[in-house]
Amino acid sequence: MRTILGLAMLAVVIPVLAQSAATYTGCVTTDVDGNLTFCEPDHCSLLTGEGIGAKLSGHSVTVEATVKEAGDGQPRRVVVTKIVSVGAACNQTCALYPVHHRGIGTKDKPGSEGGTPGVTSKPHQ
Repeated sequence: MRTILGLAMLAVVIPVLAQSAATYTGCVTTDVDGNLTFCEPDHCSLLTGEGIGAKLSGHSVTVEATVKEAGDGQPRRVVVTKIVSVGAACNQTCALYPVHHRGIGTKDKPGSEGGTPGVTSKPHQ
């Protein structure tokens, strides 16, 4: 019984340790829907958490946060636990693209991108 209880506690502790806060720096902007986006060199994320507000928009910001990767139709999120600093003005922009799949039976059919997959155009003569 102790072994099972020990394994159950370990299963709860390991994910919490894996999501410890780290420091991130990026440009905060407001998208067309009013969401705060956090633009980093390699990522665009939804900015949420403590102390987040419109006052950060248009500034370079350093935060302590955890990252929740994109999934289930939701964009990647940076969940702030502490604002470390608010820096100079910035104008970098990025777009949040929710993860989605073209499932069978949906309105997005293969080939709806404007071309037919696997078909190439004829060479000009």
